[in-house]
Amino acid sequence: MPDRVVVTDVQDRAALGACRSLSSAGFLVAGVASQHPAPGHWSRSCSERFSLVDPRVDPGQYVEGLESIVSRGRYEVLVPGSDTSLLAASERRASLEGHVRLGLPPDDVVRQALDKRTLLAVAAEAGLACPETVVCSNRRMAVEAARELGFPVIVKPRSTVFHDRGELVQAGSLRADDHNSLERSVRVVGRPFLVQRAEAGDQYSVGGVIAEGKLIATAASRYIRTWPVTAGRAAFSETVTPPNGLADRVEHLLRGLSWQGMFELELILRPDGMFAAIDINPRLYGSIVLADSAGAPIPAVWCDWLLGRKPAAVTARSGLRYRWEDADARHGLWQIRHGHVGRGLRVFRPRRRVVHAHARFTDPGPLLARFILLARKRLGDSERRFTRASVPAVGGSEASPPLVKDT
Repeated sequence: MPDRVVVTDVQDRAALGACRSLSSAGFLVAGVASQHPAPGHWSRSCSERFSLVDPRVDPGQYVEGLESIVSRGRYEVLVPGSDTSLLAASERRASLEGHVRLGLPPDDVVRQALDKRTLLAVAAEAGLACPETVVCSNRRMAVEAARELGFPVIVKPRSTVFHDRGELVQAGSLRADDHNSLERSVRVVGRPFLVQRAEAGDQYSVGGVIAEGKLIATAASRYIRTWPVTAGRAAFSETVTPPNGLADRVEHLLRGLSWQGMFELELILRPDGMFAAIDINPRLYGSIVLADSAGAPIPAVWCDWLLGRKPAAVTARSGLRYRWEDADARHGLWQIRHGHVGRGLRVFRPRRRVVHAHARFTDPGPLLARFILLARKRLGDSERRFTRASVPAVGGSEASPPLVKDT
């Protein structure tokens, strides 16, 4: 019988990429989602489909739902697909580990890896720079930090996911170009938070798997376009050969974090040729399908290692490209609206050797699900704007059941 793996957050492209990687490697994949339609649920790579409450709303109920799934005894590995599900599973691991392999380091290590302040401490020891950063606890400190660093600055929560009033809140990094945007950013990132100098240079990603202190899968890529344009995630990127010594420094950094498992480290290549570490994701990441297509199937390597198969170390080959379809289209439209017509039109030019976040000729469902999800979100945003402008919001929401299996 093929080994069975549970992948969470299959509404996201990172988890969809993991489902496809694992299915191609011969695993049977059960996908868990908290938003619908979930592209992973619409993929042929998913053999079972489950719906759970959003872990940001009720982490305890979410893990109860996971326990209900894995306690059936048919699953070998659980792969968290987001920071939120990773933290929820780590905090309540005792209810899961008797049924399925998590492969997580101790909970304090997970928390440190999710804390952006930790990266500042371990990067220098690994021979990597970090952008100049000020840790702030209020608006006044943020204004002083921006004055010292100079605009633009990047405002980051202390962790991508953090507790606030009994809920898990998820927030990303925000670019502030002036005092008004700084004020808006400070309101949504929790306390304490980081204000960081915006670095100039090309952005790179190194993803992979580290086990027993050694890299057993490595995939380096360079961002060609991002969304949002000024400070965003990879909308179009290309695998590259890791520059000399970079893989060793990344391995050193991960050992300093005591991390084991899948990861992505984001870096800036400064004009002086030195790499500066700007973020670490101790989990699946958005462009993981690129690594898989380039010969480094990160989720499959990790699951094989957890199952005792001792896979040979792999490195992604260079020259393969990745496109996040809707994000890259928005990048192109942004360029056109801002007068860069030629640059914007080049985004829509067909290219060879490109893998896509959702689109796949042999697996068309996820792209359709993504379009429906985006349309519903846009409609919901429009309705919320109308409601705020006309009628005060009242009432609450009904709690989701702990477990719903899709038929």
